[in-house]
Amino acid sequence: MAKVGVRKVQPYDARHACLTYLAGARVPDVVLAAWAGHADGGTLAKRVYVHPRAIA
Repeated sequence: MAKVGVRKVQPYDARHACLTYLAGARVPDVVLAAWAGHADGGTLAKRVYVHPRAIA
């Protein structure tokens, strides 16, 4: 895949994509946090895993 310019997808990438999709669907922050296994109410999930340009 590297020969054609496609990078290897990691499980970490799926986590980012899923949380970004859920945030774009206006899933509440506390639900994002619970799904991600965080106890902070969504602060870390939105700051680290959600891509803001994708949900704007």
